[in-house]
Amino acid sequence: MDRRKTSFLINFSKVKREKQKIYIQDAEDLYEWLFQYLETEMNLREIVRAKSMFRELCGFPKDKKLTKEEELHFEHWLLFDYITVIGSRPFDLFVRSRQSEMSKYMVETAGLFMLMHLSPYRVLQSNDREHLLAPFQEERENAVRSLGPAQRLESGSLIMARIATVGFEKMMVGPCITISSQREQEALEELRTHEKMGTKSYHRFLKEMGISFLKYRAENET
Repeated sequence: MDRRKTSFLINFSKVKREKQKIYIQDAEDLYEWLFQYLETEMNLREIVRAKSMFRELCGFPKDKKLTKEEELHFEHWLLFDYITVIGSRPFDLFVRSRQSEMSKYMVETAGLFMLMHLSPYRVLQSNDREHLLAPFQEERENAVRSLGPAQRLESGSLIMARIATVGFEKMMVGPCITISSQREQEALEELRTHEKMGTKSYHRFLKEMGISFLKYRAENET
């Protein structure tokens, strides 16, 4: 009897691992597909409008040429957070137009991507393959892997990141903003001010204004 139970548990773990591989592969394919959509199908006027709004949100001069790092942040903000002239986010439009071509795991992951926004986390531990993060003002820990550009994080840093559940794991989607240690108190005060307004208002602020924390970023991101 004990042997049968042990065998079942081992098989269940194997099935879970195999299923997780599919979730991760589908998430990576979805991410790549999304940026192909950005390059080939996004309306140019919409991109110009979005870039103007992005500069304004981040406090950049209107004629500022964005750095490579800033362009990367802009593209992720454009896809996941920016609201088009018709009142939809580009990622939502992408999913609606491609949903029939997606696997069930990809559809599930896409739905969770729709809900994510830049949120504050404290880096507890970091290495090439995994980051251990604690949400702002919480003791709960999350082990996350990166989806997209490789993340260079230092233990103790305050970051703004998009975290989503992919299968049974947490993933950091796209680049995070590392807050400068010299400006961390300013960033924390702004976060606490909005957090006091209630959970719903706070999450709306992060979705709409999270990218503005680029103004607090560490110098090595410029």
